[in-house]
Amino acid sequence: MRPPFVLSLRPALLRARPHLRTDDYAVVQGFVAAGAGVALIPRLALGPPREDVAVRQLKGAPSAREIGVAVLRTTAARSIRELVEALTEQAKLIQRRWSDADADAGLA
Repeated sequence: MRPPFVLSLRPALLRARPHLRTDDYAVVQGFVAAGAGVALIPRLALGPPREDVAVRQLKGAPSAREIGVAVLRTTAARSIRELVEALTEQAKLIQRRWSDADADAGLA
């Protein structure tokens, strides 16, 4: 059962509307720090969070951003395959680092 204060927030959450859209996440953190609202920020875009902003991981189903590599359909160069393999390995490394950081912060 959810605590009463969480249940009381639900109507407000259903009415929430985005009022600012920007790709500058430092600006977004500034608005949050000024008390202008809350923000959803991709972890990789978060950078070093401001000291006056609390960052919390969302619970429930994990969010994901799928990233692809676009190449010419007619390209069969070995270098392209090697690049895709290297990018895939880097993505796995980033995932492991974030998982370790979550565990260290008690979020895992």
